[in-house]
Amino acid sequence: MVTMKKILKMIMEWAKEHAVKFSLDDKAINYRLTQGVVKRIIPAIASTNACVSAACANEAFKIVTRIYHALENFSNFAGNEGCFSSPTNNERNVSCLVCGGEALDVRFPVCRTLEDFVHYIKKDKDIFQFYHTPILMWDLDNLGEDESEPEYDFIFTSNTKMMDTTLLKKPMSEIFKNGDSIILTQKQNKKNEKGEVVIDCIKENKIRITFQPLSEWLHGHQEFVDEWGTDIDKLAFKKS
Repeated sequence: MVTMKKILKMIMEWAKEHAVKFSLDDKAINYRLTQGVVKRIIPAIASTNACVSAACANEAFKIVTRIYHALENFSNFAGNEGCFSSPTNNERNVSCLVCGGEALDVRFPVCRTLEDFVHYIKKDKDIFQFYHTPILMWDLDNLGEDESEPEYDFIFTSNTKMMDTTLLKKPMSEIFKNGDSIILTQKQNKKNEKGEVVIDCIKENKIRITFQPLSEWLHGHQEFVDEWGTDIDKLAFKKS
């Protein structure tokens, strides 16, 4: 019975014979490479490279001759039946955690501690929904002339040896001034090609912190009312 595996091995042997005939390296031909060619994986890569090269040449021609508007940031190519390319401009969302370049304005109760702020980031389902293991760092570029560099670069990290643990129990207003900015990122453990665990980080985001009274903050964060609210805060929240 002829199986697909036997057919692929036959093709591999024919390819080796062809390589020897034309003085090519037959040792470079293996079963996996044969699979890639037969399944059109390698031809697909070559054709994709050709499309990208053509698009680059087309844009260079437009820039040099000014015959038409140049591409800005996105183009869709369809080549199933003929050739069609549709350029589209993707607008940047400044509040996006991925492509936003501006600092995110975050309000937080003036009386809560750094530990509470980290807890809020982990629990939040809105702007911080992807930060399950957050890391907070000082924004050294925005230090004032009269401010000295902190002893540790990290404000909070899972490795307590790299941060000042006494900050955790301090109110945020004692650590930062109103309007200060810090850097938020998240540690991710990934495996490289050798299977080794390496540490990687997603895009860093600047956070500009503004303080406000607890009862006022709870109006927009109902999930923290029972956890952080005093009796007066709860009563004010329910009446509103």
